[in-house]
Amino acid sequence: DEIFDSLYEEEDPNFLKLIGDFCVKNDDDIKKYILSISDKMDLIYDKYQYLDTYMDKFYNEEFKENFYMLSDAGGGCYDWLWFSGKRR
Repeated sequence: DEIFDSLYEEEDPNFLKLIGDFCVKNDDDIKKYILSISDKMDLIYDKYQYLDTYMDKFYNEEFKENFYMLSDAGGGCYDWLWFSGKRR
C-alpha cells in the first residue's frame, strides 16, 4: 500500500497508465496480482539477475530465430504468431 500511495502522490505517469489500463473501480486486484508474481519470483534463484537479463535473453533476435526454427520443424506448435492469436 505504501508503494502505491507514493506512486499516486508522485503522479508517476507509467504507474497511472498501468492503473488506468488494468483497474476498474479500485486497485485491489492489481495489488494481488503483483504480490502473487512477487511470491512466484521468490522461488527463482537469484531473481534479480533473472529479471535484469530477461529481456536480453528472451527477446533478442537469435532467440526469436531459434524459436521460429523449432516452430517450423514442429508443425507450428510453438509459433510466435500462434501465441498472439495470429497463426499463419
